[in-house]
Amino acid sequence: MKEFNENNSIFESKVVPFEQSLKLATKLYAEFEPAIRANLQKEMDGVKEFSDYPNLIRHFLRQVPDGEQERYAGHGITKTSGVIDNPTLGQLAAFLNILATGEIKGSRALLKNSGYIDALTGGPFIILSHRDKDFIEGQRQSIGAAVVNAEFYPLVEKLKELFPDINIIRANEMPDYMKK
Repeated sequence: MKEFNENNSIFESKVVPFEQSLKLATKLYAEFEPAIRANLQKEMDGVKEFSDYPNLIRHFLRQVPDGEQERYAGHGITKTSGVIDNPTLGQLAAFLNILATGEIKGSRALLKNSGYIDALTGGPFIILSHRDKDFIEGQRQSIGAAVVNAEFYPLVEKLKELFPDINIIRANEMPDYMKK
């Protein structure tokens, strides 16, 4: 990957400071904000869950049997990573940083029946393991799928372009991913 600067938008090394991810997040959010805002309060993939801006991650996980969900670990991105004035931007930066580095900071758990708290599915992104694999704390992770919730659907193609080696999918693609 190439380093992000004014001339390009990808990272060169796997050691990426959060500030660099925040810079890319700011650029992407500015570029895609009109499309993101156009989707607000709009039916997405046949879902009208306005109270939780269609949380399609949760919606489409309901289509996956519990037994299948137990076979995947997840890391939901719900915190703002200290970007208090724009929590959404902080979440996007945290997601980009994981994609760039493979490092997950924070909790991870099975999607279902983890024995404690299941993986968080309420945010705009969730990182999924490969089937029957767990994330190992302190190591660079092999990402099975990086799932994007409805709010950030407009960014999916750009994210795939920036991170071609990562399986980036929309929330509505999760059931098919989990059947593989």
